[in-house]
Amino acid sequence: IDYLKNINFLKDIDLKINKYYEININDKFIIKEENFIKKTNTIKLRSFELRSLQVSYVYHSISEFVKEGLDPNKIAIITPDEEFCNILRLYDKKNMLNYASGISIKESKFYQKLKALYNSANFDNLCINKKDDYFDDENMVFDFHNTLLNIFDLSLQEFKDRFYEKVCVNYFKDLINSLLEDEIHELKQAILKELLFLQDFYNKLNLKELLELFFIQINNIKTSYVGGGKVTTMGLLESRGLEFDGVIVVDFNDDFIPKRSVNELFLNNDIRKKAKLIDHEKRENLQRFYYESLFKNAKKINICYVENEQNLKSRFLDELDFEFLYENEFSDDAYLNALKLDYEGLKINLNPLKAPVLKHDIFAKPLSFTRLSLFLNQKRTYYYKYIKKLKPPRQLSNDKDLRTLGVFIHEILEDFYKKNKNIDEKSFFEFFEKKAVNISKLDYEILKLKFKKFIQKEQERFKYGYKIKHLELNINENNPKKINIKNKNIYLIGKIDRIDALNDMNFILDYKSSKIDDSSYQLAFYKLLYDENADAKFYDLNTSTLKNTKDKINLNSLKSILEDIVDDKEDIVFENFKKDFYCPYELIYKKDLK
Repeated sequence: IDYLKNINFLKDIDLKINKYYEININDKFIIKEENFIKKTNTIKLRSFELRSLQVSYVYHSISEFVKEGLDPNKIAIITPDEEFCNILRLYDKKNMLNYASGISIKESKFYQKLKALYNSANFDNLCINKKDDYFDDENMVFDFHNTLLNIFDLSLQEFKDRFYEKVCVNYFKDLINSLLEDEIHELKQAILKELLFLQDFYNKLNLKELLELFFIQINNIKTSYVGGGKVTTMGLLESRGLEFDGVIVVDFNDDFIPKRSVNELFLNNDIRKKAKLIDHEKRENLQRFYYESLFKNAKKINICYVENEQNLKSRFLDELDFEFLYENEFSDDAYLNALKLDYEGLKINLNPLKAPVLKHDIFAKPLSFTRLSLFLNQKRTYYYKYIKKLKPPRQLSNDKDLRTLGVFIHEILEDFYKKNKNIDEKSFFEFFEKKAVNISKLDYEILKLKFKKFIQKEQERFKYGYKIKHLELNINENNPKKINIKNKNIYLIGKIDRIDALNDMNFILDYKSSKIDDSSYQLAFYKLLYDENADAKFYDLNTSTLKNTKDKINLNSLKSILEDIVDDKEDIVFENFKKDFYCPYELIYKKDLK
């Protein structure tokens, strides 16, 4: 406030801290005075060991702000050191940023070409190697100077011959104009103005000396940044009087904040006061004021800085009246990996793969029902699972829990009937309670209700005369079932849940705790595997009823299908024609990466 009162039109106005003012400058009176209310009380902080990692944090913060509803046009990146803009621009692949400070002439081809000529001529031992196949010659040993001369297609010999001679006006102007040929009009005009400054030195300095003076003159030239994105990048002074909803500050380090003036190294505070120049303390206070104004008007504020053995965070952080939230969601390695991404260099072919077409003998190995079912209904799935031998991805769903529960039901029924020829409610539930230690209470109660119906059904069957003959009968590759189809021996394998017997008749039962597919050839396959004359049923454990398949889904139709497979000598198209089946390998061939 003391500093503000030194301003002429504010001398007689009573200003208070944390107030918002609108002032009539001509008549020197207050139009509006309001309490200043901060839009947020929290600042997010993130420290890095490496300065360049702040780039990842900047783009992460922009993404975060936009997702939270901020308008990109109302987001600003504050760079206390403008050189950091060069690093930001290197990684601005998506053209998200625009730069209020413009682009330094040092990034122009004009400057790089002129500098390449100057440095090469200044290198006494340089052997000029200018040839058309410079980059194609396998035996070429590249060096820095010749590489630049060949990239820019520059002729050095005449330039080097004139390097220590008095400047020829026409040569110098022609040289500059030739290097400016492809540059924008704004840069051309800026350079032409600087050439006017040099006209008094043309016949007094040699080419080397003139260029050294020329570089001093043009080093601070900047051209407008055209075609940038919506997020603005600017220095602190450029942000004065502006308001942004989202503010991101990089390099919040003691090296840059508060910013020191080079002039202060030569004039101490006493001399500056006598000369009525702004002193060091007032300069710092002004910078505090600029940062606080920027932050108090922002809804979201993210600050990052470098913290290691050589760098400390700015003391301004300790003076800000905000709550600090230190971010540690992602490690430094994660931000480093983000910098390595080069999407422009990565070209992905997202065209779906065509269905494989090839000959395949499904009977080359013993055949299980699972493999047969996939071959009949989901050939593409079959191809990746059994021919390419790819493991399906692990699913992030409740399917795993359902499968685990199904296995538990099979195991408890197998274990119980191994010890008991009959079943009664008391003995079964005592056994069930001992086994059900790893299932949820909800599953426990649901299964109790289902098993009550199951016990009643089982008691009726045993009373009728059924006896359990096999439990979990496993016919595996060590002892497969051999059958003959059209004079071809094929081998079957499988695991049958249960086989009951009544007199001389076998009854194949397959437990089902999930939805039953009445179009499945599973029962017919089990009859072929064990006893073609057996009766086969699905045992629905949800309703404790026995269910059959459709009339046409029988043993004879299964044999007919196997005969057709044996007869088929054509190439097989491995495509999933039934689109209602789930295929765990779809991501591979559909390339659906949404």
